[in-house]
Amino acid sequence: MKDKCLLLIIMLFSVNLLNAQIRPKLSTDAVEHWYYLKFSNGGNVIQDMGNNANLQTKAKIEGNASQLWKFTGEKDNYIIVSKNGRKINYTSDRFQANATSYVKFKLISTSNTSYAPAWELQQVGQSLCINQWEKAGVDRELGQWKAGDKSNVLLFIAQDPNTDLIPEESSLNDEIWYYIQFKRGGGTVLQDIGDGKFLKTKVARKQDSQLWKVISTPEGYIIESKLGNKIYYSGNYFQTSANNYSTFEILFTTNTNYAPALELQRVETQKCMNQWESPGINRLLGEWKLGDQNNSLVFVKPEKMTDLQEADGKIKESIGCTKLKNLQLPTCTAIGEGAFFYCSSLEKLMFPFSNPPQYGKNAFSTPENIYVELDNQNASIVNKWRSVKEWSVFKWKNFTNIADVTAPKWTITTSGNNLIISGLTSGVEVSIVSITGVQQRFMPSQEGILDITLPSGFYIVSQQDNSEKIIITQ
Repeated sequence: MKDKCLLLIIMLFSVNLLNAQIRPKLSTDAVEHWYYLKFSNGGNVIQDMGNNANLQTKAKIEGNASQLWKFTGEKDNYIIVSKNGRKINYTSDRFQANATSYVKFKLISTSNTSYAPAWELQQVGQSLCINQWEKAGVDRELGQWKAGDKSNVLLFIAQDPNTDLIPEESSLNDEIWYYIQFKRGGGTVLQDIGDGKFLKTKVARKQDSQLWKVISTPEGYIIESKLGNKIYYSGNYFQTSANNYSTFEILFTTNTNYAPALELQRVETQKCMNQWESPGINRLLGEWKLGDQNNSLVFVKPEKMTDLQEADGKIKESIGCTKLKNLQLPTCTAIGEGAFFYCSSLEKLMFPFSNPPQYGKNAFSTPENIYVELDNQNASIVNKWRSVKEWSVFKWKNFTNIADVTAPKWTITTSGNNLIISGLTSGVEVSIVSITGVQQRFMPSQEGILDITLPSGFYIVSQQDNSEKIIITQ
């Protein structure tokens, strides 16, 4: 374990929400999303040069209205409009900006391996794509050329980086699935429990009940699970229904502690979907005012979830780390909010350092039921800890020497996400359980060494005698 102090983070998943192949979000009269259209070859952007003037490539200037574009119309039937109000049109073998006339575009993934993943813009009904004419560079006019040419390839750079948080919309022929993950509460996700059942938060699993698509309608967004049920508000809570649905607005959170993130606000209300009463597993979903800390969420594509291996049947669906009874913490000085909230069976904590740590709100669900021991510390150190207000709710062992507590003689080292444990029993499986309850099993080498890579997160490691240690990878 590294010598420096690490923060125990309740979020298991290290989710990279940005991708080089971001599809631009569709703008409406009410909500506009502005993008720079940047060529990968040359690095310049498309600029509106005036009404009926040919478009040109220019060096990107932050906030320049003539370089900002929005996508209107329908998905893959786009009308592209500059912030000056002119649309992209095609005439006399060149693309122009025009106040009234326009052509429609669809997006195709580039086949150019030098710049993939990225996009090309192709006129609807045509086979050719927008191209920096003759060669890439500044002040190039834009014509058309066959798909895959290196001077076609584009990236869409959102003026507001938060735009990329907004989920892509699904259609009948193009379904895009997401986990809807709360940022507070251990990384739990929304789960469809069934038609007419209450919507709940659960530990992430590879199952259709946790995958959702977003459907755009004139009234707002409909959110439907892969089971075919839609999110519907009835009474005081959200449920899922095969026939009924609510419509939503997707808003950026105003809560600075959990930004960047989104909130789901039901149309014609001023309140947003909320983990009711407290965050965590098996929470009902109600509504509360925009900006509440239990509202903030993100849409995560399945391939971006880093720890979704199936449980082996020995771990219940939503126990988190509830089977953990004895916990020996590493050398850390801060315990994150909710870090051990689901450890309902936790009976004993051991700390190998002498200064009282700070811990976040709801770090332990029932601290008054937990005995605390210090690793070979004397009575003066124990009393120092007990005098700290946050720790006074814990029970304390009367003795200060814990030499009778046995633990494996493991040597643990971490480097980023690489984990090496030596001193293990050869031929006996090692169990590694994430804070969300996902269990993996590994076999150490004949020398008793385990050398693996784990996603960023917080893990409990045990072998044979059920002794456990905490591992944190970054």
